Amino acid sequence: MKYNCPHCNQNTEADDSHIGLEVECPLCSKTFIFGGLDRTKDLNVYQAPSSKLKMLINVRGVLDSLEKGDLIQSITGRLIQVASILIALVFAIFWAQAFKTLNDVNFSAGIALLIWQAFFPIAIFFCVKTAFIRSKDIMNLGNSEFMLSNCLGVIITLHGEIALIFLWVMSIPLFLLTWFSASFILPIDIGDGFFIAILVFFTSLISGYAIYLLSRWIREWSMAIFSIATNVSYIAKEKNNVEQDGAPNP
Repeated sequence: MKYNCPHCNQNTEADDSHIGLEVECPLCSKTFIFGGLDRTKDLNVYQAPSSKLKMLINVRGVLDSLEKGDLIQSITGRLIQVASILIALVFAIFWAQAFKTLNDVNFSAGIALLIWQAFFPIAIFFCVKTAFIRSKDIMNLGNSEFMLSNCLGVIITLHGEIALIFLWVMSIPLFLLTWFSASFILPIDIGDGFFIAILVFFTSLISGYAIYLLSRWIREWSMAIFSIATNVSYIAKEKNNVEQDGAPNP
């Protein structure tokens, strides 16, 4: 292809592969873009959409992230955070609606209900805080062949921790609410409700602790099952390898 030098008008000839590249004029020794098209700038213009498209269709990168567990851990952690916020909002609506019952109870029951209303958002805050802490633990688990089982273990324990925190924080207002408004809640003659309130108080403490222990027990058994299944898989692989190594060559 022939092209005139823009500096001295010297007619220049070069291979088509030089189009868009910087060349030196053999007469004036000045450089110019052969063919008038700057290939480097042109590539920068047209490669940007191409690189973005490659990122969008980079299936291998997504599959590698899923295999390593980074993407699963990140999504699981974020879902726990979103779910905890949504559940907290639902409880907040329930909490706001509970103020309407103040007009239907006597003075002592109203005081107990106000104490309940004061403790309730504190308990919800601690529960949401716990969920966020465990979600970050999941996101920071690191790469592992048993990443999914570790995530499930944290989620199972999280349920027990939330139950323990909520029932223990609310045990005192639950005691007062039962004591001062037992006759309003229960349609039977229970006296002043003090002994029922004591029973409810200890039931709340014991129930929270029992749920936590149950969640830990489920987690330990789940991990044990995963461990047994993994060991069986490893033993089967080792047995196959030994059989293949010991097989006579044809």
